[in-house]
Amino acid sequence: NTVFNGYVEFFDCEFEKKLIFNKVEFREAVVFTKSIFHDNVLFTYTQFNSLGVFSRTLFKKGLDLSQAIINKNLTFFETQIKNYHSEAISINDEKIFESGKSRKKFDISVTGSGNIPTINKRETFRIIKNQLEKEGNNIDAFKYNSLEKHAYQQQLKEHNKKWFNSQDALMLSLIHI
Repeated sequence: NTVFNGYVEFFDCEFEKKLIFNKVEFREAVVFTKSIFHDNVLFTYTQFNSLGVFSRTLFKKGLDLSQAIINKNLTFFETQIKNYHSEAISINDEKIFESGKSRKKFDISVTGSGNIPTINKRETFRIIKNQLEKEGNNIDAFKYNSLEKHAYQQQLKEHNKKWFNSQDALMLSLIHI
């Protein structure tokens, strides 16, 4: 629930632990330059009201933008992210606590545990791909298109379904992820 009213820059920062920007509002530009995230980073219900820049940012584990509210553009310049570990977390599954209360496992994950559901990973790659396409960066967009399809295949496997398309298989084989 933090609000950044002005421009904020995280320059050459290292984030060691899982980080959840939960209900954070960036009213002006936010820039992550030469920053390293050693563990998952989630932007859960975070508002990007202005430009968000990820420049030379390294994500050693996962990134979740799926629940972010993106009102302007996000830019990704020389950002490094690979096909990271995600979990088969259903949106509808519940976890019952000793107190007798229950919460959706999905909500626990994106607001507390910092584990990234596969469906969120897929959506994150789609968001990055679309942002890159808006900038006309089709080369990097192609990489994220491939990552999005890998995540979709993972999602289908988690539900015991299969998907195969020979054109996509060729595309996936051409990109080393």
